[in-house]
Amino acid sequence: MKISTLTGVIPSLLGALFLAILSTFGDWIWEHFIPNGKMIHGVVHGAVIFAAIGLVLGWTAGNRSAVVRGISLQSLIGIGISASFYPLYRLVGGVSLFLTWAALWLLTGLLYRHLAGAPWSRFEALARGGAAALLSGLAFWSISGIWTDPSPTGPNYLFHLLSWFWAFLPGFGALYCRFENEPHLR
Repeated sequence: MKISTLTGVIPSLLGALFLAILSTFGDWIWEHFIPNGKMIHGVVHGAVIFAAIGLVLGWTAGNRSAVVRGISLQSLIGIGISASFYPLYRLVGGVSLFLTWAALWLLTGLLYRHLAGAPWSRFEALARGGAAALLSGLAFWSISGIWTDPSPTGPNYLFHLLSWFWAFLPGFGALYCRFENEPHLR
């Protein structure tokens, strides 16, 4: 199977840019207003970021109903994953960042299948979500120093923006890539 050349590139780039801007703004809020964050702050942050992912998924699905369902369902996923991060962190430490990031993309693959009416089986949706988790997870790992080894002079928000863009792009790319003979989504 040959991958279509431009199908999915624009939504992937725009989705990654939108999430990078929002995540960088979130980093600024954490730095200036929530230096000693509690679990509730992380869960709210997760719900907002996931709602934004739901917005992107709904937008690319192409109808208003999908936008509303995407925001709602992805917010619930975000609350669950964000809330699970804290007890998981106590068990496995920093690895919990990557486990929850992977869970994000696996569930996002299933949700996108539902929102877009994709002709994929659940297995195919999980495979796309798994590819998104793996590729985006590697990108996420490559930028994790923005939290694990922060600059002593404070955050460089342009670097954060580029880092977040890099982290989200492979996830959206794995969901949105189309193969040459694959039917178009609605």
